[in-house]
Amino acid sequence: MDLVKEQYKRTGGSNGFKTYKAAETLGISDEELSTMIKKLLDEKKIVYLYPLNGRTITLPK
Repeated sequence: MDLVKEQYKRTGGSNGFKTYKAAETLGISDEELSTMIKKLLDEKKIVYLYPLNGRTITLPK
């Protein structure tokens, strides 16, 4: 969550955080990351952005 907040502050919410970067940075498996992202999405703490080149996560505006 802190990684997403940091990216949001840096870009003003216009660019999201790529999920593969989060797995590398946190040093967790993809399964653990998927579970964590699903939980945060259900709690509406993060949202997906759909730019042309993929899918990223960010804070809700």
